[in-house]
Amino acid sequence: MPAYYDESMKKNTFAYAIGLLLLVVAGVLSLQLNQPPTAKKRSSPADEFSAARAFDHLKILAAHPRSAGSSFHDSARLYIFNYCQQAGLQTEIQDTVVFRMARNGQGIIGGRVRNIIATLKGTGNKNQQVLVMAHYDTEPNTPGATDDGAGVVAMLETIRALRASSPLLHDVTFLFTDLEEAGLLGAEAYVTLFPIRYENTVVLNYESRGNRGAALAFEVSEQNGWMVRQFSQGAPHPLLNSLTYEIYKHLPNDTDFTPFRKKGYTGINQANIGGHVNYHSMTDTPERADLRLIQHHGDNMLGMIRHLDTQDLSTTRLPDVTYFNPAGYWLWIYPSFLNLPLIIVCGVLFISFVYMAGKKERIRIWKVVLVAVVFIVTLLVSLAMGWAATKLILSLYPHYANFYHHDFYNSGNYLFVYVGLTVMVFALVPAWILRSINTFETITGIAFVLLALLLPLYAYLPSGSFLIYYPLGLYLLVNTGGILLRDYADRQIFLLTLSIFPAILLILPVAHMVYITFTLDLPYGTMLLTGILLALALPLLINLKRPLVVSLFALVCVLGGFLFAHRHSAPSSATPLRVSLSYFLDADTGKAYWFSADQYQAPWLSNFVDAHSDSVILNPPSVGASWLTGPAPFNKLPASTVEHSVDTLATGEHVRTLLIKPQRGVVSFRVFVEGAEGTLIVNQQDINWKVTRTPPHFILFRPIGPEGLTLSFTSAINEPLNILIIERSYGIPEEWLHVKKPEEVIWSTGDYGNAVFVKQTVRL
Repeated sequence: MPAYYDESMKKNTFAYAIGLLLLVVAGVLSLQLNQPPTAKKRSSPADEFSAARAFDHLKILAAHPRSAGSSFHDSARLYIFNYCQQAGLQTEIQDTVVFRMARNGQGIIGGRVRNIIATLKGTGNKNQQVLVMAHYDTEPNTPGATDDGAGVVAMLETIRALRASSPLLHDVTFLFTDLEEAGLLGAEAYVTLFPIRYENTVVLNYESRGNRGAALAFEVSEQNGWMVRQFSQGAPHPLLNSLTYEIYKHLPNDTDFTPFRKKGYTGINQANIGGHVNYHSMTDTPERADLRLIQHHGDNMLGMIRHLDTQDLSTTRLPDVTYFNPAGYWLWIYPSFLNLPLIIVCGVLFISFVYMAGKKERIRIWKVVLVAVVFIVTLLVSLAMGWAATKLILSLYPHYANFYHHDFYNSGNYLFVYVGLTVMVFALVPAWILRSINTFETITGIAFVLLALLLPLYAYLPSGSFLIYYPLGLYLLVNTGGILLRDYADRQIFLLTLSIFPAILLILPVAHMVYITFTLDLPYGTMLLTGILLALALPLLINLKRPLVVSLFALVCVLGGFLFAHRHSAPSSATPLRVSLSYFLDADTGKAYWFSADQYQAPWLSNFVDAHSDSVILNPPSVGASWLTGPAPFNKLPASTVEHSVDTLATGEHVRTLLIKPQRGVVSFRVFVEGAEGTLIVNQQDINWKVTRTPPHFILFRPIGPEGLTLSFTSAINEPLNILIIERSYGIPEEWLHVKKPEEVIWSTGDYGNAVFVKQTVRL
């Protein structure tokens, strides 16, 4: 039996190196094929989408944060409304109050929503519409150029392009939702409170999770067969795969598309994920926005509207399909019920390969088992090294903790670290242990492990199992054909390289996507997928004359990744550190505190906070929280007034009404109620929420106008209530900061950055 690494093989070392090089080139090509389209100039034809023209809107809308309750939020709404109205669309404002349950079921989140609804009337007089959606509000402390300015300006430019084109048959409604960042309240208001005017609606939602990269359709409505096929035909640049939605369903994430999906609407949800460090950040500015992303949104939006205009929207449900891009924007779609049969085909191919190789006495079972064990151990060793590298990185650069997923501006450099570690381990360990194993034994051992992985993958992510069964099936098929060749030894390198190409094209873009999604929080998915690719390439790796050279090259990648990441690890004005700091006034005690929600205490932050404390109460007393806090100067701020009345109904029940009115520029209230029982009405709206006496329940409401917040409890019990009121306003006055914020520091977004809180307790 010929050895897998004998003297005859050494003569082909150069050819094996060429095979590996071709696979690397294929990998680079697969990533380039997933790039967004080139941005079109302002001089493009009037009926086409131009990112340059859309950017003119973005410079205006994203000049300042558009968080709810701010003046810029109001001016953005006015700008969008006027543009749509002047473009000839039927434009209105849905001005209403809406509430939804909090995730823990112990509270409600509500607010005053002002959605902009602009309808381009079609000529077909059918009861069908295409609903295009993006949110115009932002988190506090971010201009939101791409989240979701990119979606908003894509809608505005699409409106212009449609008006410059032939009339449509279907109505197209452009829904600019409000208060998405406050809990999807705008979408919830449209779904639950806006009058239903169409029997058939298809929803296209556009989101953003960073400031660059291609737009991925990561979520599709149930019974997705019709929607996926329409997207493949109508979107010029369709990028989507069923694995992303399988994963997304297990994540605690929601977008404006969620209320529509829960209500049974047919639609698709799209977002980019590149440049995540700028997500919900002051760095999400127009100057940093990638115009190619806007072009991708706009091309797909305009293409889908025109395509759906030719379709009957009354039947939009077909059985689920599995779908993915084999290369670039080429989309492959087939019924999901074929997933299990295709896995079975992989099993049959595996048995056929083992039978034919065994028949030619090319397989020894104990060596196949050895290959399988070495593969698993090598994978575990590489993951362990990745875990150690992550621990080292986070200990050396603790300020990364202030960013989502520890994603600092240099996170792309660490990808070389994790990939390099995986390559280094796979080039060293198998080359040393598997020197006497032949090609067919190696292929059998690797295929056996991957076939075993398919079972749990299919169980948990059924429509995502294509990621393994297609590469594995083609790998087995090509190499089974090789067994039948009399001159296999002469064609071995070509066949091995050819059999791995499908895996490279399919798996590598997903591995890259997983990394930029989770970065330093979860790099192991990328390492796992890289390990699978390297395992398939083991016959080439082991036959190199000096696999140590590959390991040394991988080590250079690891060290280079660390070095370049270190050179760009310090905060600067171009790569600023996000810092959370807010002012808290306890009106009950007359004491004031600085507090921060940061995990990392920046040097500038140390001028204000010095220890963990529970003196800042932003949660119910029974819950509590520990913040980084420090004493702050007392600044007299008027707390909201509370008016209280009790009425007795003919039924004997008591109605206790509270009117909480702000005395300053408050944008939100948190109200914790203890001791209440019965039903609740907020701002004259029945919440349909049964309140029990314990634990304390909360109401979060924003934005707050001068009219304040009215709460009415109807109960048979007439006992005193304990009310904890926490009001929030935007912006710490600069004169309150005794140490000026440096240029390399920016405010964190969200509720706990650059805000002023006033807390008071009322017993009624």
